[in-house]
Amino acid sequence: MVMTERGNGLASRTGMFGVNRLTRSFSNLLGSVTVILASLLPVSIYLLLGDGDFAQKGLLFIAYVVSCSGLGFLLANLLSNTLLYHLIAVALTVVTGVLGGSFLKLEEFSHRLANASQYTPQHWFLNGLTRSTTTTELIILLGLGVGSIILGLGIGAVRHDRA
Repeated sequence: MVMTERGNGLASRTGMFGVNRLTRSFSNLLGSVTVILASLLPVSIYLLLGDGDFAQKGLLFIAYVVSCSGLGFLLANLLSNTLLYHLIAVALTVVTGVLGGSFLKLEEFSHRLANASQYTPQHWFLNGLTRSTTTTELIILLGLGVGSIILGLGIGAVRHDRA
């Protein structure tokens, strides 16, 4: 790393390797997906080895991971803190897991929370596990994930151009 001085007197690190912003963003996104997959490994083994079509459940699980990673990527770019991709993605996965009804039945606490939980990736993932066809859930989860990644890249590019 090379140290340079900004106009306001603060020192900043400048990378010496020729890695563009898009490559760096995708590598951070891939790291985020890896961290989520590793944290969900015990749950995924339990869910995938249960009753039902293994391939269909596997695709649904991958769509869920893409969805949570994409939302984490978007939030990291909105918060202008691209160093926290992994933390935000895992935290978002846990929060949507709680709100989606994996740990607690939210219907017992509040009707509003139960309605809010229907719009989380975790709800669509669990709904897809209980149904025989998961086309709707796959489209929703993949659309949410890919759309969030595209928005995150756009926000990151706009902020990078202004800097």
